[in-house]
Order: sequence, then C-alpha cells, then structure tokens
Amino acid sequence: MVKQGSQIKDILPFLPKRRIRGLYSRVYALGLKSGSPRTKHSKNEAFWETPNPINSYFAGLGAADMSINTTSRFALSWQCHVKDESAMARFIKETGYTGKIFYVTEKSPCSENTATHSCLRVSACQKWAIDLSKNFNIVSGKTHRLQPPNVTSDFLKCCYLIGMTDGDGCISIGKPQGYQEMPVVSYVSASQDIIQWIRDFVDSKFPFSNRRNPKRGTVNSSVQGTYHHCRIYGMQAIKLFDFLRRIDVPKFARKWDNPAFLALVETYRQKWPEFFTPDKELSFDSAGNIVFASSLVVAPPPLPTIQPISLEHSLVLV
Repeated sequence: MVKQGSQIKDILPFLPKRRIRGLYSRVYALGLKSGSPRTKHSKNEAFWETPNPINSYFAGLGAADMSINTTSRFALSWQCHVKDESAMARFIKETGYTGKIFYVTEKSPCSENTATHSCLRVSACQKWAIDLSKNFNIVSGKTHRLQPPNVTSDFLKCCYLIGMTDGDGCISIGKPQGYQEMPVVSYVSASQDIIQWIRDFVDSKFPFSNRRNPKRGTVNSSVQGTYHHCRIYGMQAIKLFDFLRRIDVPKFARKWDNPAFLALVETYRQKWPEFFTPDKELSFDSAGNIVFASSLVVAPPPLPTIQPISLEHSLVLV
C-alpha cells in the first residue's frame, strides 16, 4: 500500500493491532517512502555530523540541558527558563528546524512558586542520535555517565566548554574570609567523568596563578554523592573567562556580559599586569591548539623588489 502511494493514516485501519507510531517506525526501518512526511517538521539532518564551533557549543549546552530518547521515538528534548529562550531560538535557526517553541508552567520543588519554561521537542532524530553519540558522547540516559566530547582540537573543546558553562556552569564573584573579591568559574554535573575532564583541561591549558599556593580547579562530590563540582578560582578563572569570552560562538549574555564580573577582570588587569603581557596571552595555532601567542611563528616580511639595472645607463668604476 505504501508503494501504491497510500498514506500511513490510510493503512492503519487494515492493521488494527498496530499503532500509527509503530507503522511510521516500520516504514522508516524498511527504507520506504510513504505518501506523507513522517513528521510535521523538517531539520538539517547533518547538523551534528561534522564537529564545528556552532554544533560543539550546542553539544556542550545539550550535554547539560538536553536529552535524547533512543529507545522508541528518537526525540531530542530541551527545556530552559524563558530568560534563556534566545539560545533555543538560535538553535532552531542553526538547525533549520521548522517547529516552534512551546511553554510549560511548573511548580518549584522547594516552594509554592511557579516558573514558566521554554520547551523544544524535535522528533525523528535517528541521524542526530548517531552523530551526537559518535562526536560528543551524548547518549540516552547520559545523566550519570556523560563522557567528554570526541573532538581533538582545543578550539572545539573550548566551544564545547562555553556551552557547558551556559548550561551547568556559573560565573560568579566569591568573597572568601580574609580575602578580597575573588572570581570563580564553577561547574556541576552528575557525571564525575565530565567534571574531571573540565578540571584536567583547564589546569593543562590555563597554568596561571597569582598566589604562592594556587587554588586550582578541584573536583568535589556532594554530601549525597549525587553531584560533582569543579571550582576554578582567581587568576586562572580570569584568564579562562577572558579567553573563552573572545571566541565567536553563542553565549548567555547574563553570564558573559555581567558588568560586575567584567569590572573584576579589569581590576585584575591593573593589579597584576604581568599576567597580561604579550608573552602571557594565549591563542590558537593553525591546528586549533592553545599555545602562548608569543610562540606562534610570524611570517617574515616580503623581501623588497630589486629592479634590474640597464647596462646602457650603468656607470662602471675601474
């Protein structure tokens, strides 16, 4: 009947023991084309196929806030506070998804307050599920077993980390006892492996401290053992923030454009200028790896052009 052009809804009465979703799945598995599209909306099926700055950012954000169901419907779901809806709208634009955002109002588990959340649900994500798993280790039920992304360049890792910062990260100003205001960049996740990866990456690529006994990005578990935390302090947090902020990918303005934190960055620049000299600035080399900018090989200036001398007008000294 499918080959004859019948739509799935027309075939359903002939198979009373099957549901329409099951028929769609069967048609998809057999590689048949029905008389109507399998879903109401379309998208860029190859969006996650090749890692790039944009999909690496959304993979980091997705690792925090998205989920993908690979057991039956292959649906990608995302829910966020309405104040972060602009990121969801950017995702729709980048993926070419023709669906729309919908809204739900939920009660807080700790009080009687309610909040409105923006929601997105993308169906028929078989191709997306394969590419997300292969490139970014984002799989169904990833909460406690999320692994680091399978990208090789530091540049794409930074794009992913920016997404993680927007999703499960916090950029704040701490006031420890006996110290002045201290910048803190922190992360939390139910997966210890991803938190350990963040700590190792930051410590290896951002070796900065303005103290004799630096407080590096330590990994701590919560009392219940459910969540794991990584906190990055002081000059290391400043250099990490300043470097990531200059990368051209989407960002939550409320985190990256916070006037108070930007003022603290400037305070650190003035108080410890030796950490912001050209030999302490970081950059990406041609392979996308983080290096000190001063180590990059600068192409020599072109040699001046020498005009040939005409023998007719030359002067020979004997």
